[in-house]
Amino acid sequence: MKLFPLLVLGLTLGLLQPTVFANDLFLIHWRGRVYYTRPNGKIASKRFTEKDVVRVIARNNGIDPRGLVLVYRPNAYDTAVVVKATGQVIADYQQLPDVTAPDQKVDVTSANGVTTVRQAYLFDEMHGSLGGQQIGTIFGIEKQRRDPNDGEHVISEQFHGTFQFAIPEPDNPDWQQGVYRGSFVTGRRIVDRTTN
Repeated sequence: MKLFPLLVLGLTLGLLQPTVFANDLFLIHWRGRVYYTRPNGKIASKRFTEKDVVRVIARNNGIDPRGLVLVYRPNAYDTAVVVKATGQVIADYQQLPDVTAPDQKVDVTSANGVTTVRQAYLFDEMHGSLGGQQIGTIFGIEKQRRDPNDGEHVISEQFHGTFQFAIPEPDNPDWQQGVYRGSFVTGRRIVDRTTN
């Protein structure tokens, strides 16, 4: 019966390991238009979606965009491009201010904490993260349920609203110079398998 003590020891050590939690990732549909000036001086517009974001980030990282998606990470208050099958983060896209920057957003939250109406500045990596240059704003309504045992992990997420931001540089290698305007809505959960 030497196997039984080893089994007990193995189970005990397994229970003592620190718990690593997966990121909460939710597919986000990002639809809009970018308004820009043509070489002839006339204003034009073209579609802009999450597929454009994925394509640029995939190109910049030398990867095939077909296995990537844009997600919202509610605990980080940001969006990122991840590998759809694993949840592995490839790159951040845009950020909202978190609780450490209360002067850069306003949240009106229901008494039960489920619904939040949010107006916030938008930031991106190129123009500096929080505390840097804001590139635009976002307005949205978020309905969220968190795990009652820890209050941290998101059980369900519904976030929809509008965005508007600008890319001022005429020589930006990734994004068309112009004014971007559109709407967003979160979708299904993308399972983060990177911590398992």
